[in-house]
Amino acid sequence: LGGSTRPAAAAATAGGGAEQPEAVSALEKQKEISGTIAAQVARLLEQARLDTENKVKMELKGIRDAMVAMDTRLDQLLTQLDGLEPPAEPPLDAEHVGQLLSKIEQQWGQEIRTLK
Repeated sequence: LGGSTRPAAAAATAGGGAEQPEAVSALEKQKEISGTIAAQVARLLEQARLDTENKVKMELKGIRDAMVAMDTRLDQLLTQLDGLEPPAEPPLDAEHVGQLLSKIEQQWGQEIRTLK
């Protein structure tokens, strides 16, 4: 098959000007087809870009709406917290704090021994 096209190509170049208009016409057709394909690809890429941008915009809008709702809820919670009275617990004395720290140190020591 490859051998049959070579003699035709050789005949076209050896034949002089008789075959050149066909070669120019084929080249023009090839350029026209390539240009058409390039234009279609450019349109498809542009459409894909626009579609992607629209999808991202919709996702971002949903995220923004959720953030606004959380911000509103956070403001409500902060208002509630501001309205609460702090609990009236007596302050801890130094001796009690020392006892609690001692208990914690004992528990940590036991846990460290268990890990070893």
